[in-house]
Amino acid sequence: MLRFLRCIGEAVAAKGLRMLAGLAPMGEQLYDIANDAIRRYRMLHAEDQLRSDFEAVIQAAPEVVQAEADAIAADVLMFHPDEEIARLTQFLNHIPAVARQSLRRPENPQGTTIPSHADLLDPKQISGLLPTRLPTFQSGQSVPHAPQWRLVKLLGTGGFGEVWLAQHSFLDDQRAFKFCLDPVARDRLLRYEGEIVRSVMRTSQFVRADQHGIVPLLDAYLEGDFPWLAYEYIHGGDLSGVIRSISKRSPFQRGEIAYQCLKRLAKIIGSFHTQTTPIIHRDLKPANILLKPIANGQHLLKVTDFGISQIAADHEIQQLTRSTPRQTLGATYRGSYTPLYASPQQKRGHRPDPRDDVHALGIITWQLLIGDLEAERPAGRWRRRLADYQIPDAFLELLESCWDDDPSERPANAAELAAKLQSCPVTGKPPATAPVANVAPPPPEPEEPSPATPAREFAQPVPPQPVEEAPPAATASESDGVPIQIPIKGRWYAAALDDFDWKKVCSTPADVIVRPSEHYRLDVSRSITDKAMARFQELESLTNLTDVSFKKCLQFSESSLEFLTKLTSIMDLSFDGCLQITDDAIAIIKPLHRLVDLDLSECEEITDQGIAHLREFPDLMILDIRDCSKITDRGLELLQSLSKLQYLYLEGFRHITDESLKILSRLSQLIVLDLTDCQQITDAGLAHLIACQQLESLDLSFCAEITDTGLMQLTQLPKLETLTIINCKNISISGMNQFREVLPKCKIRIS
Repeated sequence: MLRFLRCIGEAVAAKGLRMLAGLAPMGEQLYDIANDAIRRYRMLHAEDQLRSDFEAVIQAAPEVVQAEADAIAADVLMFHPDEEIARLTQFLNHIPAVARQSLRRPENPQGTTIPSHADLLDPKQISGLLPTRLPTFQSGQSVPHAPQWRLVKLLGTGGFGEVWLAQHSFLDDQRAFKFCLDPVARDRLLRYEGEIVRSVMRTSQFVRADQHGIVPLLDAYLEGDFPWLAYEYIHGGDLSGVIRSISKRSPFQRGEIAYQCLKRLAKIIGSFHTQTTPIIHRDLKPANILLKPIANGQHLLKVTDFGISQIAADHEIQQLTRSTPRQTLGATYRGSYTPLYASPQQKRGHRPDPRDDVHALGIITWQLLIGDLEAERPAGRWRRRLADYQIPDAFLELLESCWDDDPSERPANAAELAAKLQSCPVTGKPPATAPVANVAPPPPEPEEPSPATPAREFAQPVPPQPVEEAPPAATASESDGVPIQIPIKGRWYAAALDDFDWKKVCSTPADVIVRPSEHYRLDVSRSITDKAMARFQELESLTNLTDVSFKKCLQFSESSLEFLTKLTSIMDLSFDGCLQITDDAIAIIKPLHRLVDLDLSECEEITDQGIAHLREFPDLMILDIRDCSKITDRGLELLQSLSKLQYLYLEGFRHITDESLKILSRLSQLIVLDLTDCQQITDAGLAHLIACQQLESLDLSFCAEITDTGLMQLTQLPKLETLTIINCKNISISGMNQFREVLPKCKIRIS
């Protein structure tokens, strides 16, 4: 029995039937479905079995999945119409194929296992492994207008189409067929993009594959209801798998890989930018950079989707205006979220420019450098983060120019970027303290092509599985501290008393050294139970444990929080994603009167009564109640008792109105206010916020009713330093320019 598949089926039945019928946005629903499926699984099974149970789904034979999907859908939708049962069956049946496609990576190109670093209790990551649409085609069908090709399996779905692996009926040949199914995109492909497709095909046919570095476009049919493009099938995964796999490598090793990848990609893209009629990709992202396996476990970088990428990118950016933050999470995890890599000019609908591709290459390189597929363009003092990377300033200067808002500051095209990289020194020698690990050597420098010798593509080393380091053993001989046993499973961090630059000390349980010059943080394991919670009593004498996080811990009951109340040194407490937390929990922790920072995000059962209990924490400065949808205006009024409150996070409060902002305006000490996805807010509501004269950061992302009028009202906030207006589609460029004239020092974030 595929236990996790059943949990997904039950979650879809509870939360996703409108989605399957096309009546609700699929992206946002997938997050809720993933969250509910995880919750159902943890109620019935041990969470440490989730990985093996999900892998069983991924690895199951098609006939087994089909039988299970049929049985699950018939069971959970017993009294529902046949068409709903059929849609759920189809959704469940395609989960293994979609998950395998997302999990492909150099060390497992088939995508049949889940990486050790994957967090399967994170709904965002699970939603990235679920189908984003019900497929139009089925395995075994012939390709329209190419009957010699038969569809074998679904490789992926996107905003405007599907990708299928097809097998030739009598030749031993396979191809990847991309079908354009969105009506608007299909019309554009037929009317406007045909010549670009033909140009790319000519390049694929007459230039050696080892020189042009793209996935060859082998055939195309641009007529009828199902136009398609046929590409060489590359089965080695894509760059998103590499970024996730190298996250545990040393900074120096990531720097080497990032540098070499950028050199190779700039060379590939530059060859198209410098054609007589430049071809601009405009949808460069990790999911569109494939890895072709070669000898010795190495891989060649291959850029795909030339010819249709601009249609795909424009389609996804247009979808951004109708998306909510949760709808983007799965795509971000898959490395396929176009707006993350798109230039500001591309998002505003400007004409294609080679510098759009340069911008995307910069963001991709940044993600490789830090090993984070979800990283956005860095801001502020980002170079400090790279202090251990041994990367020369010249390379960092060039990288920063790639993502500059002003296109004139970027290299003119990828060929110019490649030329500038030649003059940039490669990363220096690894620091003497670099950890020793069993890793492949850095990729070799690609050779320049000559008439007699074809160019050798950059070969990407296979990232190894991360190796867990043993926690350091504490000794009583250290003169500036005393040993103490931490009996609770989790991670132990330390920082100097005067800062919050947390450094991991070890995994617990373990003996640690406690010093009077430091304070400590404990991130509790998600598997903690009431029995384990009782052991917090053993830490009563620990007076400098200031931070405790129970993020996503679902297996303890509220009553066990009594064991925490003797630790009165706690100042920062997180219950992020603890669905069992209710108003009673806040009442129980009242003895923690020193609380400064409380995170209740996604604690969906918190009501106004819970907010009333917060008056017991007079020093509270930071409150995160994102997605606590049961809190009303009455609860917001109760926040006035928190005279020191400076940071308030209300993302997802879709029910609050302009009247709610009138209430919030009485919180005169607010410095940071997050109103992301508060969709009912209008310009009239923003007028109330003028009373918050200390406000330095305001997030209005996805508040679609805000216009230039509301924007100009915010110029009366003299201390405003950061204003985020992602997807505020009624704010114009001229409105932003007028705002900047009044508040030139305020940074506006639109992506």
